[in-house]
Amino acid sequence: MMSLEITPFIDALNQTFEDMVEIKLNNEPVEILQSDTIYSDVSSSIGIFNEKQNMSLVISVSFETAIFMTQRVTGKKNVNINDKIIMDTIGEILNMIVGSAQKRSEIKFDFSIPISIKGKDHEVCTPMGHYKCVTSKFYNNAEKLVIGLYLVKIAN
Repeated sequence: MMSLEITPFIDALNQTFEDMVEIKLNNEPVEILQSDTIYSDVSSSIGIFNEKQNMSLVISVSFETAIFMTQRVTGKKNVNINDKIIMDTIGEILNMIVGSAQKRSEIKFDFSIPISIKGKDHEVCTPMGHYKCVTSKFYNNAEKLVIGLYLVKIAN
């Protein structure tokens, strides 16, 4: 059985940020997250599935990064954290990442609509011991951006 891996999603995130946010990101090496909880300010999640696997892809950013991304994507300058467009932007960016990854992957999959969550230091968690989370952090030092990308799948 072939397993869907994170590489197409990493490549898709980098390309989406170059195209839509107009910024080049660097990323840290992929690792297995040792915790079952992700802490963030703004997150969006999409279910990814095929006949062999069910997973979730989560993107998490700080309020500052969410505002920056929204300003770049929409062209609006006066965006604040209470604007609904922030949630829409983060969800749509994740949707574009998954769509792009689907084209890059040898494994075919379907996906759900994005669900976005906002709240200072909110938790995104999975049942302990049942899932593994493959992660990579992306950053741009000039803009002080940090983006977390997490692929959550059933632990083997």
